[in-house]
Amino acid sequence: KNVLGVYKSESVEELQNALKSQKIALRTKDLEIAKLKEEKRKDAEFKIKITESRKNAEKDLKYSLLSSEYREKMIELKSNQIGQKHGYDVKRQFSFVSHSIQTKSNAEIKEMVTSATEKVVKEKGLDKADAILLLKSKEVKNIEPYLQKERERR
Repeated sequence: KNVLGVYKSESVEELQNALKSQKIALRTKDLEIAKLKEEKRKDAEFKIKITESRKNAEKDLKYSLLSSEYREKMIELKSNQIGQKHGYDVKRQFSFVSHSIQTKSNAEIKEMVTSATEKVVKEKGLDKADAILLLKSKEVKNIEPYLQKERERR
C-alpha cells in the first residue's frame, strides 16, 4: 500500500499472479486426484475379475474331475480360444507354399502343419499346454485338409 492506503499496481499484479498459480496448482491436484480415483476403480474392477476367474477356474476344475465329458468340452473350448488367437499366424505360414505341396504326401503335409505350428509357438512364447491346445484347435486342424485339397486341385 502506498501512503494513502491504496494498493500499488505492482502488488496487485503479484497477487493476481499468485492467485493464478494457486488456481493452476489446484487444478493440477484435482487432476491427480481424479487419476488416482480412476486407478483405484480400475484396480478394484481388476481384483473383482481375478476373483471371478478364480471361482470359475475352481468350478471348472471340480466339474472336470467329476465328468470326462465336461473335461473334453473345456479342452475343446480352450483349444478353440487359443486357435482363434494364434491360428491365423499358423495359416499365414502357408500363404506361398501352394506350389510346393504338389509333390508332398499327406504325412508330409501333416508334418509341415506341425512344424509351422511349432514355429508360431516359439515366436509367440506359448507354453507346452498352449502348444498342444493350438494343435488341437479347429483353425489348425482345418489347414491340413485345405492343403490336401489344394494339392489335388493342382
